[in-house]
Amino acid sequence: MGLTKRCGGCGEAKPRSAYNKNKTKPDGLQTWCKVCHDARMRKNQLQRLYGITEDDYDEMYRAQRGCCWICGTHQSALNRRLSVDHDHDSGDVRALLCCKCNRGIGLLSDDPKTVQRAADYLRFYSGAHHTNGRQKEIPIHG
Repeated sequence: MGLTKRCGGCGEAKPRSAYNKNKTKPDGLQTWCKVCHDARMRKNQLQRLYGITEDDYDEMYRAQRGCCWICGTHQSALNRRLSVDHDHDSGDVRALLCCKCNRGIGLLSDDPKTVQRAADYLRFYSGAHHTNGRQKEIPIHG
């Protein structure tokens, strides 16, 4: 068995370590290299989960200047690619968010009132509202 294999995606001869394993193939390796395989999977995932193309994603990315819509963190400062945020009821795509912001609003059930109450809570307990460790009167939301 050779030290390299030609990728079925890009056509380049690459070392065997550039391929994922696949026991069903005669050589024990995927047909596409890891880079091509990941790009292909990403393309399929965008279409299957969100109904958008890679070009749609790229257009959103450019429109947001590569930043999370909520916190403004640029992609270059993140470990993961910006996530496609969508409405879980309608399926409509909203924007690209960093993982933290996407999880945060998800954990708050995508509910604007709950998110606003969380923001109110943080403002209430900011340094200006603390009185030497004593709790001020808590506002009740109706």
